[in-house]
Amino acid sequence: MKNLAVILLFAVFSASTVGSASSLPPKAVATLDAGLQAALQVASPDTIFDVLVASSDSWTSLESVGKAAVRETDMAARHRAVEMQLRSHLANSKSNLVSALSAASARLRIVDRFWIANLVHIQTDRAGLLSLASSAAVTRILVNAHVELIEPQAIAAADAVATGAQVNLDAVGARSLWALGLTGRGRLVSSIDTGVEGSHPALKNNWRGLQGDTSASWFDPMKAPSPMDNNGHGTHVMGTMVGHDGADTIGLAPDAQWITAAVIDRGASLGATIADILRALQWIADPDGNPATSDDVPDVVCNSWGISQQIISPCDSIFFQAISNVEAMGIVCVFAAGNEGPNSMTIRNPADHAASPTTTFSVGAADGTLPGFPIPSFSSRGPSACDGLTIKPEIVAPGVAIRSSYKGQTYRVMNGTSMAAPHVAAAVALLRQYNPNLTPDQIKLALLSTATDIADPGEDNESGRGLLNLPAALAALAPVSRPSVSVAATRVDTFGDGVLAPGETVPFSVTLAGQTSDARHLVARLWPLTTGVTVPLDTAYFDLVPAGMTVDNAGSPFTVSVLPSVPVGDSLRLELSLSGDPNLGMWKDTLSLICGLPDRGVVRTIGGGRMALSISNFGQLGLGPGSQLNAGGVGWRDSVTGNNALFEASLLVAASAGRLSDASRRPSGAATFDFSPLDSLTVTTQPDGALSGTAVFDDQRAVSPAGVQVSQTVTSYPGPNGSAYAIVEWRIRNRTTMTIDSLRCGLLLDIDLPASSSTLEHVQADLGSGGFYHLADGGVPITGVIPLNAPFGVCRYFQNPAGIKRSFTPEEKLAALQPGMNSPQIGAGDGMEILAAMPADLPPAGEVQFVLALIMADSPDLFSLAADDAQRRWLGVTDVKDGGDGNALVPSVLLNQNFPNPFNPSTAISFSLAHDGYVRLAIFNLLGQTVRTLADGWNNAGTMTVLWDGADANGHTVASGVYFYRIETARASITKKMVLLR
Repeated sequence: MKNLAVILLFAVFSASTVGSASSLPPKAVATLDAGLQAALQVASPDTIFDVLVASSDSWTSLESVGKAAVRETDMAARHRAVEMQLRSHLANSKSNLVSALSAASARLRIVDRFWIANLVHIQTDRAGLLSLASSAAVTRILVNAHVELIEPQAIAAADAVATGAQVNLDAVGARSLWALGLTGRGRLVSSIDTGVEGSHPALKNNWRGLQGDTSASWFDPMKAPSPMDNNGHGTHVMGTMVGHDGADTIGLAPDAQWITAAVIDRGASLGATIADILRALQWIADPDGNPATSDDVPDVVCNSWGISQQIISPCDSIFFQAISNVEAMGIVCVFAAGNEGPNSMTIRNPADHAASPTTTFSVGAADGTLPGFPIPSFSSRGPSACDGLTIKPEIVAPGVAIRSSYKGQTYRVMNGTSMAAPHVAAAVALLRQYNPNLTPDQIKLALLSTATDIADPGEDNESGRGLLNLPAALAALAPVSRPSVSVAATRVDTFGDGVLAPGETVPFSVTLAGQTSDARHLVARLWPLTTGVTVPLDTAYFDLVPAGMTVDNAGSPFTVSVLPSVPVGDSLRLELSLSGDPNLGMWKDTLSLICGLPDRGVVRTIGGGRMALSISNFGQLGLGPGSQLNAGGVGWRDSVTGNNALFEASLLVAASAGRLSDASRRPSGAATFDFSPLDSLTVTTQPDGALSGTAVFDDQRAVSPAGVQVSQTVTSYPGPNGSAYAIVEWRIRNRTTMTIDSLRCGLLLDIDLPASSSTLEHVQADLGSGGFYHLADGGVPITGVIPLNAPFGVCRYFQNPAGIKRSFTPEEKLAALQPGMNSPQIGAGDGMEILAAMPADLPPAGEVQFVLALIMADSPDLFSLAADDAQRRWLGVTDVKDGGDGNALVPSVLLNQNFPNPFNPSTAISFSLAHDGYVRLAIFNLLGQTVRTLADGWNNAGTMTVLWDGADANGHTVASGVYFYRIETARASITKKMVLLR
């Protein structure tokens, strides 16, 4: 038997050069594509042809099936009605074709009979091909031609980790929809591409196959057991749709789930063929093969493939029926326009189909790196080759310098219309989350009518209708009148510690919020999406969720169980589905828990240069390998050695009557989670390039809470001479209606230097800063802590026994937080500390600060230099530098040292303004509390002097001690220190 691939190539490349063969019967000439006619002239009797056969069973009847289904307003009902009719048509028709196939040749094999289109894939010899071509039951036979990937135009390396959303997502208005809760939750996207690397950190938690049915989530003719991608293209495309890894958001719909058909460039001799694409489309139309189910059916399929005009005639209809039927079932088909511009009519088949304004929705690329979003030269142009008139593409999206996921768990920056198309595909998921019953035409018309015009005025063959504009598309949709609900809150282990730990089975409750109208008789089911977690009790009932109110199932919660082998810090994903109210329809959402951390607990890493530090939104720092709690962070990592220098750093807040709110380890050695996250942990880049993480949490989970809410900010800076430091600020606010007596804010700090043993680690004081550092004989780094807003009023040193980490009872922690100091034990050893500010009474809504810096350097002298740099940065003291031309730069504000200093009973504070403007001048005590405001309003440029008489805002004389005075303007702020002696 001859090589099949050779025959296919000959047939394809002959299509444009050989006309009809006069030796063939007229019916065969009318039925066979030109390439097959040419191949028949030279083929031997045993040549096997790989072809697709279209029958005379009416194509129009199949198209009418889809049109009839448009009457269904519910997408699930629509899908079921269309598929049942298509399958029924396959079962009850094609009898003439079956007879013709049976009579054609003994050497004829039916490879596939498609229900998504009126086509049969067969392999037969020359005699069989001629017999079929002469049959009245056959209308067309064409070669099973090669389908090509739309290759990217450029690939470049990208940062392994980024913070926040990529700029291309902002360009299409993603944040506006995210702010409304439209992130793709409960929706499903798909692609026909080179596959997807299922283990990629940006995609692994979104794969629908984690729910259990892998065959309905991964289609691969090469039979790989789980999603993979040898090329990298499909992984990049899927990342732009749904990818995210913590704060690193590359996907437009980051909470949507994904499935994929890996039929492009999967290693076969000719890669993908027309039949492969048809099989993929048929799988996309019903992934689990059951017409009675619809939760497996995606909202959209993103296509980055096409057939060149050199292989198939422009506007050939071979794919049109299948695509029409897929969309009739409610699945939006989105196509990359192609990368063969800038000439006109360069869009590949089937993206050039032009039967209506919404047919075969093609997407071109725009360059978001340049003003005005110009169209890059590579982006294929219209008009459609079908008629030479219809404008193509339909729309454009960012397609230049798109950073997304790539094979090998890496990231790449790529250019191409395949980078633009997934923006539009993900937009479908966001709009379907808003209204699950939007039809494909409704969605596409909304996108078309609201696109931002960017090229020539009006619709054109470079940019179509313009750039994707998500907020405008959403506004164009009719308001949703059906009942809607959302998840307002979740609660793990309602009556326990609020933590889902390895090996535990705990209650789990969900709070639902009613929105537009009442939802009734809801059945809620919880499914695990992550291996290692099960849901023993998976059903709950909500008889009524009133509009504008919340209801929970705390009285009859779900139960969630985690295997002991699940690592602490792993993300555990669950799917919540609601059914029962016919007006609500099927509703789904994805919930995330973190194993071993408090509910909504998050760990992020900041840093750069010399060090990296992992922080949390529950009062703990470090959280990496070698730390007391490894929650997926890096600890306090030295980039020189790669080692973690921090075993534990945990916040403690105490008050009178034995009240303690604690994040430090328990006597058992386990972590304490008294602090409850009130929001996520946000990492941002400051104007000076520093990374800063902010979070808010309170102590409601504590057994005997102090009654505080904590606003935490941790910012990482490079220091002088290769040092680095992180400024840690905790703003402690009284959240109760009563004064908190004797409030103490403290830190349990246990530094472990990797170069040391328990006999080599020393603790030394840094006299200039009032802090201290740990060092190991002959090793680096030197690591330690200094106070910033006030000297430590509590400094307790403890020795860990050799090879053992000691822990403290609540009573021991309260005792250690009493004012006072002790010295480090003489000699080396594994030391740890409890540090705190002086006690203060805190009135309702009152606030104090506890600010310190964690420093990493290579020597004690460099530690001191870094300490001075951190203090200057915190106090806002900035030297005036020479401008380079001999002229000093003129600052916008100067704050002079008070005189006299020390003072008794009053002191003069002078400042100078370069411009008229607002000024606030205030006095602060060591706890950061405002003592008195001396100026707060508009001041003219010039020098002014203000007297302070040593009294607070109520006229009471303040005590001797150290105070700070701070000036703030619109352009700058400066802080200085002064001493009051009575």
